[in-house]
Amino acid sequence: MLAQTTVSVLIQGPTHRIALQSIGKDGRQAGDLPTIWGADGFVGYTDPAAAVAEVEEGVYQVNTSWIDAAGDGQELRHAVIPEVKVTRDMTVTLDARDTVPVEIRTPRPAEQRGILSYQTYRERSGAGG
Repeated sequence: MLAQTTVSVLIQGPTHRIALQSIGKDGRQAGDLPTIWGADGFVGYTDPAAAVAEVEEGVYQVNTSWIDAAGDGQELRHAVIPEVKVTRDMTVTLDARDTVPVEIRTPRPAEQRGILSYQTYRERSGAGG
């Protein structure tokens, strides 16, 4: 009698600690946790209190948002760093003071109805990004 077995091996690359800082428009540390996206999707924090995640070496996208009071209501500030190349332990800072206004012009008068949303897109090549 002949028996066969399939064997697979999962190899993980080196891991590094990535600490994220979120700075509000007043220059002070904001309390939110930025989002970290990797090749396999959302990356969770290993130490949420310190905003630290352990990630496999590779390329990640990080982003966060702030909502601040404005003269006509509220304003949304959003920061995206589309390519964070993690090859060592590092700190990444997202700073609301680096954001710039985006003005949307339409050919006819328009008003917002419903939920404000946005999308980002990053083209990757190969398994490692």
